[in-house]
Amino acid sequence: MTARATPVTEIDLALLRALTTAPTLVAACRRLGISRDRGVYRLARLARMAGGPVVASEHGGRYGGGSHLTVRGRRLLRRGADAFLLSSDGRAGPTEGGALHGTYHARPEPTVALGQGLVLHVAFVAHEGEPVAVAVDPEAVLLAPRAFASSARNRFSGQVLALRRRAASTREVTVAVRGHRFRAAVTNQSVRELRLARGRRVVLYVKATAIRRVAGPVSRERPRR
Repeated sequence: MTARATPVTEIDLALLRALTTAPTLVAACRRLGISRDRGVYRLARLARMAGGPVVASEHGGRYGGGSHLTVRGRRLLRRGADAFLLSSDGRAGPTEGGALHGTYHARPEPTVALGQGLVLHVAFVAHEGEPVAVAVDPEAVLLAPRAFASSARNRFSGQVLALRRRAASTREVTVAVRGHRFRAAVTNQSVRELRLARGRRVVLYVKATAIRRVAGPVSRERPRR
């Protein structure tokens, strides 16, 4: 595991936890309110990170088959919050989508100014005026055709730049927001229902707790506010 690996998320840990009692992957996903395809994607992602399967499947039995955690899966679950992959300085490694660079401000509430008037509400602590790099897992980004009431502290209007295939049932959508790029993981069904295509205007939602400070080079140039 290296500092470049994507960290384990709360959704990953919740899925592993559900699989300790749920008879099947489908049942575990149902408990979390996510699709089976999304569950399969999360487990495949964890397997790549852990260097092998985190869940094993069995055929037959009372439920016609089942799933259980492997040694790797149980190890990730035991580590809990410590399952986040950290670099030598204790910061999480950047995600595949790359890092966003800005300046941290503690008051009136924790934010990171990225420039071009874009300010992210965050939940981590840093020094006032400190240059920081942050990243958002594509799974933590929600896209919608229009604004709606949400607990997410970050809501931005953006434009779809590109769509690319992530897996058989999912796409990665790149959205431009005031010169900055965010990536969202969505299912093929959502792409169709939202009519996502290059140039489409969307509203992007990200919870403050989903924005992580990451390790790596940080620009010392202060963003324009």
